[in-house]
Amino acid sequence: MNSYIFISHLIALLKRLALVLILFLITRLLFLIFSLSYFRPVEYAQVFRAFFFGIRFDYIVIFYLNIVFILFHLFAFKKTGSKLSQTILKWLFVIVNTILLLGNFIDIEFFEFSRKRSGWDLLDMLFGSSDTLIMLPHYIINYWYILILWIASIVVLIRFYPKLVMKNYTHISSSTANKILAPVFALVVLGAGFVYARGLEAKPIRIISANKYVKPKYIPLLFNTPFKILNTINQHAEGVADFYPLAQLPGIYSPVQKLHNSGKIKPKNVFIIILESFGKNFTEAKNENGVSYAPYFNSLANKGLNCTRAYANADNSIGALPTIAGGFPSFIKTAFVSSAYSINAVRGLGTILKKEGYQTAFFHGGLNGTMGFDKFCQMVGIENYYGRNEFDNDTYYDGGWGIFDEEFFQFTAEQVNAFEKPFFAVLFSLSSHDPYPMPGRYSNTFFPGDNKVLRSIAYTDYSLKKFFETVQEMDWYENTLFVICPDHISTLGEEESQFIQNRIPIVYYCSSDTILRGTYSGVTQQLDIFPSILDYLGFSNSFVSFGKSIFREDYRFAVSKSGVNFQVIDSALFIDFDGEKTIQVQNHLNDSLFEQNILKQGNNIHDDLESVTKAYLQNYYYRLNNNLLADTLYLHSLINNN
Repeated sequence: MNSYIFISHLIALLKRLALVLILFLITRLLFLIFSLSYFRPVEYAQVFRAFFFGIRFDYIVIFYLNIVFILFHLFAFKKTGSKLSQTILKWLFVIVNTILLLGNFIDIEFFEFSRKRSGWDLLDMLFGSSDTLIMLPHYIINYWYILILWIASIVVLIRFYPKLVMKNYTHISSSTANKILAPVFALVVLGAGFVYARGLEAKPIRIISANKYVKPKYIPLLFNTPFKILNTINQHAEGVADFYPLAQLPGIYSPVQKLHNSGKIKPKNVFIIILESFGKNFTEAKNENGVSYAPYFNSLANKGLNCTRAYANADNSIGALPTIAGGFPSFIKTAFVSSAYSINAVRGLGTILKKEGYQTAFFHGGLNGTMGFDKFCQMVGIENYYGRNEFDNDTYYDGGWGIFDEEFFQFTAEQVNAFEKPFFAVLFSLSSHDPYPMPGRYSNTFFPGDNKVLRSIAYTDYSLKKFFETVQEMDWYENTLFVICPDHISTLGEEESQFIQNRIPIVYYCSSDTILRGTYSGVTQQLDIFPSILDYLGFSNSFVSFGKSIFREDYRFAVSKSGVNFQVIDSALFIDFDGEKTIQVQNHLNDSLFEQNILKQGNNIHDDLESVTKAYLQNYYYRLNNNLLADTLYLHSLINNN
């Protein structure tokens, strides 16, 4: 390898990689523009830091995933300059970086729904579900501009791909010594590139490293999607530090609960209705004339026990079922049902109630198997699954996800009416999900011309009304506890903090029970539904749940995970916890927009909340990694034996 060959190829390599870096920069700018409402009020210094240090994160994935391309340049010889070799290199470059850019373009729009940079879960969703091919035409039609932008980036990669210009640098000797130095220089350049990509720290740059560069709010802007995917491939051995000895954990926090000492449970039916994307921002929304988009849901909230300070633990539909029906959060890198932990023993509501003589069933109008719902239902003891297959009438197929809510809700009522009593049923809606389909007969009925998301909320709310009008005539209605809540939130760009956007409505309703009336103003979360139902029924055995019954006077807090960090809120404080330490504290009673980080004031008012957060997370990951999500005895036996 001559020096002039090495220098020519090195110059070409730098130009070519610079082209990709520029395109990554452009996708970051587009990400900011499309998600601007999330970052308001904008801190321009943080935006600058995200763009500046984001180059480092961009370089990491570009370096590692273009390593074959880079090696061909650094250890080039005369034949690699041939037209055929350069053509092969060009298309290798175009294909690899086209795929990398695709992830960034997908997140430009997907971030509106997930509120985080996509990781390995994005690939799970794209390749692990039969819905992908069905929904692809809808996404192409609805987000045609994203497709055009991605195609434009491909055109740029092809059209502006820098050519190799071979120059004979006459001032460089071509002696044997110099021919030996060229490979040495190549190794030095490669080593320097690797060091910059990895960093000099004991551990390479990873997701948690983002907190060094920007505030948590701006981490999605700092990241690129390929980096997040690369760092979430490993599904094993997730966790946090061992903050406390095992013997101390139960004294700080324990998910093992026993709420009643004796007696049989009340033979009440339990009906959980999970409404797709019904965040509080939607149920509280009104049109320009002051008309609610969810009037029937709000009427149920007024008739039942309305939880006014409720929060979502899950950030997607797949994570909602473990949270609501399983009693444990889904704080792992990928969907629980498709993770390495999916073989763990789980004792869900279905498992517990089935042993108490309940018939159990799950209803979702999507194609059977969508999002792994059928598999997870089996894990948590829900025996009967009713989906699009059982509905068996595609006249009411929405062309995308499944059966329209109105007809599927009525189908659910008919099926449940034939069940033996008592029963435990879960109904999961789907129409208020992107692409927000609307039956043609209602095209001019539900707020025509308004935002399509809110129109779909209004349609599902109407379907809910028709459902209750049907079931209230059935003999099991008055003996049924209904719990109505969303799976996660979706946003219209409210200028609010990350955690405040997680506000959801939760309603407990039984027409014959006056106890379930009024307002519950304590902090509660989706995870609390599991123990609250068991407490209400009078279940007297021990169980594992990472929530707390709303019928108990316990210390209350809610936990969520957004990308890298955990957000925890109690009656007064909010903390942002990066898995090792608290990096942000707000008093949300005095600072509703979470603008003042009181951690900088040097006081320790958050110590109690941080302590319970550490014990909570250590419990969760310890049980997750040791297959103890269902075990009420092992950890305590281990402690007692020590």
